[in-house]
Amino acid sequence: MAKFSQTFLQGLLQPSYQEGLFTAARGIGMRPQMQALQQQQQAQQQVIAEANTALQSNDPATITAVSQKLAALGTPEATDLAFKLTQRLNQLQGPEAELRKIQLEEARAAQEKRQLAERSKNVVAAWTAMNEKDRALFKQNLPVDDQLLIDNAELQDLERQKRVEEIEAWKVSKDAPLPVTSVETIINNLTDGTVKNALKADLDAIVNQIPEKGKEYSYAGQRAKLAGQLQAINDRAFRATVAEDSARIADERFDKNTIRQVEADIATYRPTKSQVEAKAAELEEAADKGKWYVFRDGKKPEDFEIAAEKELIEEYKIRQEGRLKVLVPSYERPEAVEETTAVAPKAAIEALRKDPSKAEQFKQKYGYLPKFIQE
Repeated sequence: MAKFSQTFLQGLLQPSYQEGLFTAARGIGMRPQMQALQQQQQAQQQVIAEANTALQSNDPATITAVSQKLAALGTPEATDLAFKLTQRLNQLQGPEAELRKIQLEEARAAQEKRQLAERSKNVVAAWTAMNEKDRALFKQNLPVDDQLLIDNAELQDLERQKRVEEIEAWKVSKDAPLPVTSVETIINNLTDGTVKNALKADLDAIVNQIPEKGKEYSYAGQRAKLAGQLQAINDRAFRATVAEDSARIADERFDKNTIRQVEADIATYRPTKSQVEAKAAELEEAADKGKWYVFRDGKKPEDFEIAAEKELIEEYKIRQEGRLKVLVPSYERPEAVEETTAVAPKAAIEALRKDPSKAEQFKQKYGYLPKFIQE
């Protein structure tokens, strides 16, 4: 992020005569000029207000835009705000910049998940509205992932049809049990509280109209009417279920793809040569000062570039897994496996120095060769 130039800061430090001009204009009755100065002063106050708001912002673009407006002012307040905005920009270049990036990624991922879930629900809703012949043709022309959505909907539809058979049997036979339990079960499995409560209320209204054992219905055809209402509730519960399942499957698919992409990125990451050299110099300087705690194994490495690359890869892995945990809260880090790029013990390096013929065995065990062998 570009910082304020010295020219800009010096410009803000120049004396301002606006206050004096405003007073003079008011004293000699220069109404048009006074109005212009008043408008200018209001504009300046607006910029100051924007600057104070920008100080609380995490958006470097917003801070930069306000900073450019401050460049036209010359008041002490503007100068003070300019320095504060410079400090804020510098802060955003550090950890807060990384946090901001993750927050934006999280928001983008949430939006993509919502869009994918909505699309998945629409695909299944279109399928449920079709007849059997059209359903089959529709499914075979869908991408594989969408076909999996339809597979789940088909299973749910089989359960719906079983409940339909129970309702039909109850409608025509006094001995058949009221098929409330199976309908109630699918309603209770819904996660959308609004839809669930509405369906439960409608179901209770039907149950309350069922006469007690030994009593008759209030009017002829009431049993058939209640059966039709129960059938409608069953269909609504089915549609709500497949919609929720579709959204859940879409979310799981998105999360799996995100995990796969980030883990692949971690596995293939290698720092650049300049990064390795800079880190190696940092480690070597720390080693010269006896700061062994900077090394993960607490030991001074024999080859600082090897150690630097290992350290950079581990740091990258930790950052990416932290980012992944934000994007996919359910993510669990895989169990650690034995490192193949560990820095070899000093004794093993000395043994190799004495007998270079064992280089291949050394590489297989520790995953690298020291510089003196490579040279």
